[in-house]
Amino acid sequence: DYALHGPVFLQEPSPVMFPLDSEEKKVKLTCEVKGNPKPHIRCVDLKPRDSVHRAQGVLSN
Repeated sequence: DYALHGPVFLQEPSPVMFPLDSEEKKVKLTCEVKGNPKPHIRCVDLKPRDSVHRAQGVLSN
């Protein structure tokens, strides 16, 4: 597909709950996005550490 179009999620990340006292300090978010030109995805932490954590995907062309 050569037509220009903005980013579209083919698979959105699922909500994740992660205990802060967990020994494994990793969380894996899986998503798939298409667009033309190819989108770049970045996750952003929207809350301070002492409250509920949320992340939001940022898409750009």
